[in-house]
Amino acid sequence: MAETDAALHRNWAILIRLLDGRYRRQVQRSALEVAGFQWKYLTEFFISEQGRTFYLVYDCAWTELPEGSVLIVRKGWREEASS
Repeated sequence: MAETDAALHRNWAILIRLLDGRYRRQVQRSALEVAGFQWKYLTEFFISEQGRTFYLVYDCAWTELPEGSVLIVRKGWREEASS
């Protein structure tokens, strides 16, 4: 259990670091891999109305995009986009 908790926290910290103060950012999948992101550790997932699967770690989520890109979002990103 402690190993899972540590992996979730590491993944969350990687997402936060790559967001770099933003609520939404597109990065290359390799950036996550180089940082040590472990894809199998997540807290939940959901499928958007558009059919895209988002994988969550606490208040951050990611979805894979074409050509090796990943979109990372953090809770509140829709509010930031509308302001």
